[in-house]
Amino acid sequence: MSKKLRNLHFISNSCDHPYLNGLIENIESNEIEVFVGSLEPRGELHKHFESIGIPSFSLDARTRINYPMAILKLARWLRKNDVDIIQTHLFDASVVGLLAAFLARTKIRILTGHHSSEVQYYKGKPTFWLDVIAARYLSTNIIAPSEKMREVFVEVEGVSPDKISVIRHGFDQAAVTIASKTADVADFWPNDGVRFLAIGRISWIKCYDGLLRAFREARDSEPNICLVIVGGGDATELEQLAQTLDINESVKFAGWRSDVVSLLDMADIFVHNAVAESFGMVVIEAMMAGKPVISTSVGIAAEVIENGRNGYLVPVQSVAALGDAMIDLSRSKNEWSKMGENNRGIAGEFTSKKMASEHQAAYSRWYSEALRSN
Repeated sequence: MSKKLRNLHFISNSCDHPYLNGLIENIESNEIEVFVGSLEPRGELHKHFESIGIPSFSLDARTRINYPMAILKLARWLRKNDVDIIQTHLFDASVVGLLAAFLARTKIRILTGHHSSEVQYYKGKPTFWLDVIAARYLSTNIIAPSEKMREVFVEVEGVSPDKISVIRHGFDQAAVTIASKTADVADFWPNDGVRFLAIGRISWIKCYDGLLRAFREARDSEPNICLVIVGGGDATELEQLAQTLDINESVKFAGWRSDVVSLLDMADIFVHNAVAESFGMVVIEAMMAGKPVISTSVGIAAEVIENGRNGYLVPVQSVAALGDAMIDLSRSKNEWSKMGENNRGIAGEFTSKKMASEHQAAYSRWYSEALRSN
């Protein structure tokens, strides 16, 4: 293709995004000119990309009241800069960005399914229907990070399968380094038993209450186990539940931390009890660290975990199945090393370069198809 495509990545917030960094930094700049935009005011996102020569802007939309004006501003920007492709990330940016691109008649309008795994739980509410409108009518193409996410688009939101491409997230593994060393193992792990670790913001979507109940059942059989939960948010209700279940001495809520890689190094087993994920980056990060993984059958976990080979896959919201998996893996210490080795091999396939290459190929294909259809 002789024309150099002009591609805008448009996202809701302005924080730093390793996923977006890895994607954009590995796109061939001689074929695609990239821009980055956000709904929210300027932040680390803009600082990062401008430091490497990627133009960025903010619509400075501080609340949803500002969205109608943001749509018009973005539509004008898209026309003025002759953008060929817009790829939206997260719910608000998808609604605003795709509507603006529809008005601007941008040829390729891509919805990236980061958020739609959660949206299915808002069925019947405006959030759900806005996502359906964005997916079915405003976008020309959809990128799903996993087969599970593709299923949600088709079976829950009624999107045509032909519109969806599965492109899995990738990682710059050299960049996944220890941000700060943990001073002492004893500062984090409640005892010297088998160490379970969970990572993710405190949210209903992560189903930590179910994890605590499963841990309680597992501890009845394996009393010398402990659990650390790392993630920002208000853990008050979970702490109260841990006390009610009489497991508070074996469970620690560590809050948000920058040194999760070092905590992964200390853990024996990673556990993920989410009720929905579009991908689940933390699962691959745990695999990169060489840990056996127990996960619900969500996001990428359903594609990479094989019972007994590298961990256990359990049904969503099944306390009994999760508890049994925690018991079984606690008793399989001789298998941990081999499971970890298998996981490192699998995680090694998820690279930023591969992700960017697949995106770039899709962009070229979709643009060529759009030209032919006109």
